[in-house]
Amino acid sequence: MKKTKIISVIIFSILAMTLSACSEKAVASEESIADKPIMVKQQLPDVKSLATMSNYVGTVEADSTVNILPKVSAEVLSANYVVGDHVNAGDLLFTMDDSTAQIALDQANAGLKSAKAGLDAAEANYEAGKASLVAQEASKTATQVSAYETLGKLDTTGQQMQLAADSAYVQARQAGLNSDSAHETYEFYNSQIEDAERKKNELLGTEDMVKTALAGSQAALSQASKTLGYLTSIKTQYENFNTPGMTPEEFLQSAGFSSVEALNQAIKEAQTKVAAAQTGAATASEAYSTTQTALESVDSALDQLYLQRDTAGNTAESASLSYGLAVESSELADRQEQDFDNYTRYTITSGALAQAIGAEQQLKASGAQVKAGGAQVAVGSAGVDQANAAVANARTALSYYSVSAPVSGTITAINVSEHNICSPSQVAYTIKSDAAVKIVFYVAEKSAQEMFPDDPVSLEKDGNIYEGRIILVSNELDAQKGLYRVEAQLLDPSVSLPYDSTISLRAASRQVKDALTVPVNSVYYDNDQAYLFVNDNGIAKRKDVSVGLSEGDSIEIKEGLGANDSVITSWTAGLKEGTKVMTDNSISKEDIIVVVE
Repeated sequence: MKKTKIISVIIFSILAMTLSACSEKAVASEESIADKPIMVKQQLPDVKSLATMSNYVGTVEADSTVNILPKVSAEVLSANYVVGDHVNAGDLLFTMDDSTAQIALDQANAGLKSAKAGLDAAEANYEAGKASLVAQEASKTATQVSAYETLGKLDTTGQQMQLAADSAYVQARQAGLNSDSAHETYEFYNSQIEDAERKKNELLGTEDMVKTALAGSQAALSQASKTLGYLTSIKTQYENFNTPGMTPEEFLQSAGFSSVEALNQAIKEAQTKVAAAQTGAATASEAYSTTQTALESVDSALDQLYLQRDTAGNTAESASLSYGLAVESSELADRQEQDFDNYTRYTITSGALAQAIGAEQQLKASGAQVKAGGAQVAVGSAGVDQANAAVANARTALSYYSVSAPVSGTITAINVSEHNICSPSQVAYTIKSDAAVKIVFYVAEKSAQEMFPDDPVSLEKDGNIYEGRIILVSNELDAQKGLYRVEAQLLDPSVSLPYDSTISLRAASRQVKDALTVPVNSVYYDNDQAYLFVNDNGIAKRKDVSVGLSEGDSIEIKEGLGANDSVITSWTAGLKEGTKVMTDNSISKEDIIVVVE
């Protein structure tokens, strides 16, 4: 069989030959065609998507069927609708007797009011203590200034009379001051003991309050932890579920959850409650520890004060004896000045010093009271937070007694009736969702890796062709089928297909997007090495390439070719490395060589 190909780019034409039968001389001018360019066709690579289509059989399924289970056990007061009725999301399905939950909410609200009242009282006491402390600071300053002024004036008068008093006066005065100081010290410790005893009694009252709050917060933490443990156990059973005759989803529904998302939401809420309970318990524990530390500190201070008071009492008695002897020794010398110097000076000086010392001690006592008031405010605030949490829990529990439709759809089953008891282990209503149908089919792992959401699919049912798109490609192997689940959806929402029916579909099992492609007949093979020719400034150059997916008359070039390379798409036996080439748009009719093989 002979095949005729037109080879492009001929630089010299065959010279015409003149034949003469008579006397004309025939002249033939021949040239070798080995060095003449050949005519070729060429084009730049295309960038496009390629795909290998495969046929599958799918099943039409409803998007979702929802089982509604109550979260509590109680008597059904009203059950609305009948099987076959259509409901909208949020429609009330049935109600249960919520009297117990209402009482619990009322009790929680009462506890919250009590906690707020306690906090308000503690804050009022704290603010009053701070105001008293400011007043005590001002009083202390005024008392000290007055004492300094009084002592300064006495010193001026006393200097005029000290020359006559001599050493006897000094000794008597010093003994008197020592005696007064010792007695004042004794009284000071008595006052400190009274303040410490009062503070201890206050702390004992605070300890009882904090102990009660700690017990409540620990109980709340225990309850929240049990709930979280139960939900976590349900999720573990779901993830490892392998019981014949029941799917993991049915197990979830039997446990009271419509989906794994609902279970995850419940776990998230339980974790939030555990965190809140842990915070409350930590706050209460810290308050209890602080109160215990304060009590230990007060007890230690009392022991020290009793010892210091006894020592001061002994010192005061000794100072009194010394003072009596000194007064008797200096009485004669001081008699003339006694009306003014000894008696008056002593009285005024002692009073001023006593006032200054008393003001200082009162200021310290007020500071201690302010700190105690701050601790009471912290305890009250923790109590309010705990009471708020109790109210929120009670409100949530109350909401469980009215059950509404979570989705819009048609009721397919009702398993509750008025005046009967329902429980979380019993499916009360079953609703088939209004959501659009989906077509489910299964593919091998390699095909699943090549499919993506929004990829187009073609579907055929009873001779009718429909367009659709992929909406889900599972990344988990279906244990029963040993394949990967893929879900598709019709583009036309008005098309109605019967549930559970089968449908043929065609989808891309392999695909590549934005691939660099050339005509498939422009690629040649040297054993397993693919190659092609490009036009490099009029010279044919071989390029080894790596090829990929092919579709129709196009093939993907993975490596070895640039987007601007001119690929020679026509074939001839003379095409090889180094051959001169010319495209068909640069030759004339006289430059054409016809090669026959």
